[in-house]
Amino acid sequence: MSTAQSLGFDGASNEYRLQRKGLLKGDADKIAARELQYLWARSHHLCRNNAAAITAKNRLQAHWIGAGIKVNWSSNALQKLWDSFASDPSIDGWGDLYNLQNLWAGGYFESGEIFTRMIVQRTPGQSVPLKLQTLEAEYLDPLFYAPENTNYGIKFDQFGRPLEYNFWKRNPYSISHIGTGTIERVAVPASDVLHIFKRDRPGQWRGIPKLTSVMLPLYEMDELTDATLVRQKAAQAIGWIIKKREQGALPLIGALQTEPVQSTDPETGKSKKLQKILPGGIHYLQNDEDFVFASTDDIGPNLVVLLEHQWHLIASALDVTYEQLTGDLSNVNFSSIRAGLIEFRRRVAVIQQLIFINLAMKPLTTRFKELASIYTNLDVKTATCKFILPKTEWVDPLKDIQADVLEIQAGLATLHEKLGQRGIEDFEDHIKTLTEEQGLNIVLTTNPSKNAKPDAKAGNNTSGRSMTTDRSNQNEGNNGNQ
Repeated sequence: MSTAQSLGFDGASNEYRLQRKGLLKGDADKIAARELQYLWARSHHLCRNNAAAITAKNRLQAHWIGAGIKVNWSSNALQKLWDSFASDPSIDGWGDLYNLQNLWAGGYFESGEIFTRMIVQRTPGQSVPLKLQTLEAEYLDPLFYAPENTNYGIKFDQFGRPLEYNFWKRNPYSISHIGTGTIERVAVPASDVLHIFKRDRPGQWRGIPKLTSVMLPLYEMDELTDATLVRQKAAQAIGWIIKKREQGALPLIGALQTEPVQSTDPETGKSKKLQKILPGGIHYLQNDEDFVFASTDDIGPNLVVLLEHQWHLIASALDVTYEQLTGDLSNVNFSSIRAGLIEFRRRVAVIQQLIFINLAMKPLTTRFKELASIYTNLDVKTATCKFILPKTEWVDPLKDIQADVLEIQAGLATLHEKLGQRGIEDFEDHIKTLTEEQGLNIVLTTNPSKNAKPDAKAGNNTSGRSMTTDRSNQNEGNNGNQ
């Protein structure tokens, strides 16, 4: 009896169809550690040169971070301190906090992980002494092992929790350090490190580049399109080819009207004859010559089908829609693009919450609050914060607004929450501005206490009633007037 017949699952077979495919064993970090350097290099290369990789990275950065994940503190005094910190958080002085968030998104996409050190450092004009240093994945050597449970560059305790990150002092691929052997490592407490990555398996502590599963298809797609372009260029460059006739064949009537042009092949250096072709001219051949048109075989009409199929698979693996990856909206209608956006935004929301908020913004705001309580006289023990995500636009903005209003009226959401989703951070200031514009007796259509049904006996609307009423309200008002 063969091995395949004796197994209960075909997937466990080692016969011809599967052989030794996918039988490398080990935890996620052990498997990845040996190959992460190659994955990083190829991912960086694709993000520099491949149009699809660049497009996917830019699209996801725009949706993950947008103009920034903002923080709204319950304490106005703490909010002012945070705004001062967020305006200049980087230890090297580059950009504001939202620039760093965009950098986190780019590093997460390209390398699968990115690190940020939280450093206590006083800065003129800032009361809270906190600075951030962002490090690429290459700063943590995945092949660094040491005694006392140090694996993949990280020292763990007996429960598998990180204690220290052993970073290189400088990027190991920096030109000034290659071959000098002068790079040193520095151990940084895990409590001072924001490690931004996606865990796919239990116990995993090193991230995998987003492009890993599509690297081969992207390179092959480049080669396919390049080969197709070269083939077409060759077909257009060669008009026809002169060949000698067989011995004894009947000669063609006529003679050459012009002498062949002598030329030299730039590759071989040998002399060759080129017959000049004139538009609309009649060209006669030698008695022993004939000509054939140059033609090359290609994939034909199936090329477009193949390309679309591959781009759909690549887009799905990168968590973007086909239309976002290619810019092709030719086969899209309202329903299909809305359904695609809903699924896409669900994936975006997962990354925003699980990666950038839970692993970066929450630990950062916690450290900021701790330092504020130490270095200022503020009582911030009860202070809380909310994270305001970038606003998203729907295909039909009118329906989006109507849906928000219905959610508020049904009690499924608050006005404060909906304003925050639209990028309005200061709720009180927004209401104050509305009051100044429309008067002190402002009534929103979403206010249930001011938009109750009219008194049937009075037959008249209350002064605060919304102008929008349903048909049942109108009937009740008419009955009251009668």
